[in-house]
Amino acid sequence: MKNTSPKTGVQVARGAFTIFLANALLLPTGFITAIVLARKLGPIDYGLFALVSSLILWFEWLVFAGLSDTSVKFVAETPDWEPVGITITRLHLFVGLCTGFLLWIFAGSLAELLREPMLADYFRLFAIDIPLCGFACAQRNILVGICHFHERAKLTATRFIARLFLIVLFVACGFSVRGALCGSIGASIVELIFALYFVRLPLFSKTTFPVRKLFTFTAPLFLSTMCFHVARLDLMMLKVFGGSAVELGYYGAALNISIIPVLIFTSLAQP
Repeated sequence: MKNTSPKTGVQVARGAFTIFLANALLLPTGFITAIVLARKLGPIDYGLFALVSSLILWFEWLVFAGLSDTSVKFVAETPDWEPVGITITRLHLFVGLCTGFLLWIFAGSLAELLREPMLADYFRLFAIDIPLCGFACAQRNILVGICHFHERAKLTATRFIARLFLIVLFVACGFSVRGALCGSIGASIVELIFALYFVRLPLFSKTTFPVRKLFTFTAPLFLSTMCFHVARLDLMMLKVFGGSAVELGYYGAALNISIIPVLIFTSLAQP
């Protein structure tokens, strides 16, 4: 398939606005989810869920952010983007599997650092989300690279709506923190299904696009991303320096209110 639709200023503006609207769904869905979890789990379990989910999200941002910009660049610049897309998808999946496996191994040590032994099982469960996120992230980047901004926005909207529905369903059924984590994982699976439908890459085909070309751009972007995302370890630092699970719950709820500027700049950066 040829990439024959170069971006124009109008396309970028419309794409940024569409993605912003999809990202904005995080506000109502996140608010409703926070209310349900706070009522059903209580401040302690909600604090533990906020800590686990924020750390996994941090790992996903850190690992895939550098790859995202590189992926969009190469897909957008290549007329025949499918070989590039196949290499990008395989690389995302490989990195996600390795990251998830390492988190699975060191989950106990991380839980000891945070002085919450029960977190080890939560980390191992939620580690499943990392390769799923990587797989879906690759498809999102490809959609941006080929200027399919509306499909990209649909993926985000689908993920947020599925996350709200599944978390509320599992927690209402009495599965507590594990139910909330499984709801998040289920949302990643739903997003991935739609992503594969929109992109439709022949993932098992041979590709001649070399992975090393991606690394020439990914390495400096990864270092820049790592410096930026260090500031996002606030929940972890709060726990390491003596914060209680109750304080984590209140702090995690407060973070939901401060997400608006992030949504705006993320939307503008995507196209």
